[in-house]
Amino acid sequence: MTTEKLIIKKKIKIPMFGTWNLDKNDYASPLIFPLAGANAFIYLSPIGDSKDERGIIWEAILEIHISPVSANIEKGLTTSGKLSTELANKIYNYYLEVIQKTESLLLYTANIKNLFLESPMTLEQFYNSDSFNGKKITWSLDGSEPIKFRPKIQKGRRKLNPLFKRAQLIDKEKWKKLQEAIYEEQFPQDEIIEVLRIRTKINNRHKKTAVIEASILIETILRQYLKTALKAFGFSNSKIKALRDELTFNSMLNLVTPLTLSKAESKSLQPHINATNSLRKIRNDLVHGNIAEDKVELSQILNGIEGSLKVIALLKQKINNR
Repeated sequence: MTTEKLIIKKKIKIPMFGTWNLDKNDYASPLIFPLAGANAFIYLSPIGDSKDERGIIWEAILEIHISPVSANIEKGLTTSGKLSTELANKIYNYYLEVIQKTESLLLYTANIKNLFLESPMTLEQFYNSDSFNGKKITWSLDGSEPIKFRPKIQKGRRKLNPLFKRAQLIDKEKWKKLQEAIYEEQFPQDEIIEVLRIRTKINNRHKKTAVIEASILIETILRQYLKTALKAFGFSNSKIKALRDELTFNSMLNLVTPLTLSKAESKSLQPHINATNSLRKIRNDLVHGNIAEDKVELSQILNGIEGSLKVIALLKQKINNR
């Protein structure tokens, strides 16, 4: 025996974007995604009740409609065994499919060039309830009162959001240091800021982008530095141009740059050159398809970016001093 319709409902985060002149009727009109065995509905959830023509969206209501509803699905809703786990995974996979399709439509069809991307929730987060993951997921059969869906999810070691790890928190001492930096005008170079911004993008969805962007930036700085360094060694502009056109990222970083530094500078910078070199190799492997993005350890990328920060800082200092 089957039931007519099951509605699964949860508030979710979606990529942030702006809206123009949408009213309540527009927000009540969902995007409808036909899925295998279900239909998904995305209702935009605006922030506040502003009268401004411009609105901000970063949340949506996800509804998954399944009809007809098999006996196994009904049991999965009310029990805590295998059928419940299977149903939980099915619903989560629907969520992943919808969030990925929504992102692609915003980027391509809507042509939103500055979309603020939101990483999908993990399975555990999807069925959790807190200020980041939203209210618990609910279900209703044939218009009945919504009931919380509480499947048993295999929990690993709970990971704290990296933003809220102790080392990342602003305390009284750090606040004081910020003010001291302002008074002393200790603001980093633009290139350092750019690398730091790239570093904030790093997560499991954007590793390749972060590696490529950081590599392009360090290669650009290397070419700027070598131009000034070679000029100081007496090379003509035409000779410098010929050399710059011939030199690769590898040779600039590992061969020419160390030769232009003092022995002390070269020794202190070498570990950072090695780390930057590892980042360069990861970039090459990703671009040429020698390794899949999900096989690259985040720690390797972070080490490479930390190394490139040190290399950039020294090279920019030497450029400015010449």
